[in-house]
Amino acid sequence: MTTWRAIGLVWRREVTERIRSKVFMIGTAATLLIITGIFVIPQLVNPGPDEISIGQIGAESAPIIATAELLAGPDDSIELKVVDYDDMAGAEAAVEDGTIEALLVDGTDLVTLGQGSFSSNVGSELLQQAAATNAVEQLVAETGMTSEQVIELLTGKLLNARTLSGVSADDPTREIVAYAGLMLMYMAILMYGTWTLAGVTEEKSNRVVEILVSTIQPWQLLTGKVTGIGTLAIGQFALTVGYGLVLSRLTGTVDLGDVPLDSAAMVILWFILGFAIYSVMFAGVGALVSRAEDASSASTPVTIAAVGSFMITIVTLNEPSGLTAKIATFVPFTAPYVVPVRFALDAIAWWEIVVAALLTIATAYFLIRVAGRIYRGALLSYGARLKLREAWSGATDS
Repeated sequence: MTTWRAIGLVWRREVTERIRSKVFMIGTAATLLIITGIFVIPQLVNPGPDEISIGQIGAESAPIIATAELLAGPDDSIELKVVDYDDMAGAEAAVEDGTIEALLVDGTDLVTLGQGSFSSNVGSELLQQAAATNAVEQLVAETGMTSEQVIELLTGKLLNARTLSGVSADDPTREIVAYAGLMLMYMAILMYGTWTLAGVTEEKSNRVVEILVSTIQPWQLLTGKVTGIGTLAIGQFALTVGYGLVLSRLTGTVDLGDVPLDSAAMVILWFILGFAIYSVMFAGVGALVSRAEDASSASTPVTIAAVGSFMITIVTLNEPSGLTAKIATFVPFTAPYVVPVRFALDAIAWWEIVVAALLTIATAYFLIRVAGRIYRGALLSYGARLKLREAWSGATDS
């Protein structure tokens, strides 16, 4: 039997059996249901813009109120409700009982409740901004500028920004896609790496593997299991993320704009490479244990490697062209985190991407062969967890 046929048979077996399992189907349905709740429930609870009630006394307050409405209105996220009061006592009572958030008196005084709180008083902030805007407008009144023009001057970007790379300085989409991919890969490795670990351990504990290795090599068996379980894991994860993106656009929760194809392709490529290399490491750990209860503690080094690589990346990518980031690019365990973000920030050369990818692929192949040898050496060991040296020596003797 050829290598590819052997791997393909194991892959097909893993995908067929696991996709039909109730655990997989229930888990997928539950995940999609949770995603639906995250995006839909807030829309049902608060389908419209935030309404802020403010009070006013005196005709002098009207210009500031009008400007505050302009400041609140551009993104339709805040709606001002203005309440007129004739006397100070009634207006202050309304502030005290929460009917209004803030009170503007004669265009000069701002009255709020004044109790300490972790949440800011949006109404008073808007009125302060509006008063400042009107003051600026008075200074430039001789030029004939309107409130809208003054707001544009205060909040807009007057300088024409450009970058040497040609990437728009005002569009953070590339960085968002890269960082989102980094976070998703980190979650996928920790969530789905245990699938590979549990699959290898389960097959070894029920002794089915003794029959399988009579016809195929252990490393071929592990490769088929890693790719089969990985296919389902990435498929389920992609379904979850895609479903979430569709819901976010339908509900208007997140607006990513036009996703750059090159950055998205780089994220997908390194997502697969990163998931592959860590899945192989989990498979190697699974080869050392015979019982499911030992799998969790045995996988601690791999988990630490994933967490450590993620933390190093977050720290070093504050300087994407720095020495540490460049070194991390060529380390197979950190490259899947580093390369997509450096690419998004235009801080990496094409040859660095190629070399990093080749090193990662070569390392994954090396690790799967090592894991296969460990698997062979630990094949007939049941009960206590084997040491790496014992499994390695056992493969030599078998």
